[in-house]
Amino acid sequence: MDKFPEILKRKYARINKDRRELLGLAFKEFPNIVDCSLVERFSWDSPKGRTAIFDLYYLESAGYIEITAQGRKFGIPPTPYAYVLTKTGIDLMEKPGELDRIFPVTSTSGVVAAHGDTVDKTVNTLEHLKGFIEKMPLPDNEKKVMLYYINSILYHPLLQALLDEGSGKLKD
Repeated sequence: MDKFPEILKRKYARINKDRRELLGLAFKEFPNIVDCSLVERFSWDSPKGRTAIFDLYYLESAGYIEITAQGRKFGIPPTPYAYVLTKTGIDLMEKPGELDRIFPVTSTSGVVAAHGDTVDKTVNTLEHLKGFIEKMPLPDNEKKVMLYYINSILYHPLLQALLDEGSGKLKD
């Protein structure tokens, strides 16, 4: 391929959501790797695929993940085929408020939820709950399970889609 597609133009919140999703997947799979060959999104052939690869390399340069790639020595861009969280990435995911500080996703307008609360407030509450769980006098394996379920809510595709909309009411 002589010319690669351009990286998608995204708003700051979308960039952060995409990167949080990559980190969330790695956190869910840890200590196993995320096999990029099983995920169609990592491809040099489309703007979306190239953007996902760009995000992976950004996260690696920040020290949050470690990428295993192929193609570096053949004169073609390195294609990631797996990645895993680093210690820094795990700390980012588990330290209360840190993910929001580094990769904020909430809009200033907020998204109105069914009971008058905002989705932004709910997301922040779940992030706060993660910090509370860390301090609870429970065995580490129980804490890890609880954190896994909270993260699965925070990174659920439906919640991410709602946050993408930036406005509008939750659908029943």
